[in-house]
Amino acid sequence: MTKKIKILSAAVLVCALLISAMSMFAGAATILLGDVDGDGRVSSGDARLILRHAVNIEDLPEEFLIAADIDQNDTINTRDARTTLRTAVRLEEQITIETEDPTQPSTEPSTEPTQPTQPSTEPTQPTQPTVPVETTEQPVEFLPDDGDAGSVDVGQLN
Repeated sequence: MTKKIKILSAAVLVCALLISAMSMFAGAATILLGDVDGDGRVSSGDARLILRHAVNIEDLPEEFLIAADIDQNDTINTRDARTTLRTAVRLEEQITIETEDPTQPSTEPSTEPTQPTQPSTEPTQPTQPTVPVETTEQPVEFLPDDGDAGSVDVGQLN
């Protein structure tokens, strides 16, 4: 009987330690700057969403506003979208921040990469020289407005 009590006491102690450890980190959050779709990585799609938000085409959900403000200047602008795109193509390092309250940014960003950087084993593609391309642009004629705003008869443009 005393053996069962000792095992039960040990189990209760372990549970209490786990609960206290979880409560210590419950308010903390790690935010990957630039990840505004919540998939855990920074991609060109994230840059697109930030750009659309910056030019007032689309609103980002409130939980992603901190991640969209890459330079942490309390303004989401095209510079944040550009930096996100550069991060997505690995021209800049990913930045994560730790915050107690996920709605408030931390004052100390970490510039350590979220994934270890290792030499690439993939062969690199040689860059192609830039060749000027001749275009034969033809002016576009707009038809007079006949009351059907927004429609253009494509057949008459040729």
